[in-house]
Amino acid sequence: QVTHHESGTCVAEGKFTLAPDARVELDSFSANPSHQGLYLIAWQIGDQRFHNHYVAGRYPYSLKQFRGWMQVIAGLEPAFKLP
Repeated sequence: QVTHHESGTCVAEGKFTLAPDARVELDSFSANPSHQGLYLIAWQIGDQRFHNHYVAGRYPYSLKQFRGWMQVIAGLEPAFKLP
């Protein structure tokens, strides 16, 4: 599942099965390149849930905005530590 953080909109989701070490494009979506935003990526394997993220848009990002995103990302994984 891929969710646009700011709006809470799910932009891609579904179920799939992959062969080990497979590289497959599962879905795609378009985003305005001038819009800065955070996309949260989540997937599940068995009983384990995993997360990643994608920061979209053109540089520069404001430090305040980027730090806010880092807090969101840190909340996804308990092992992720901010300095």
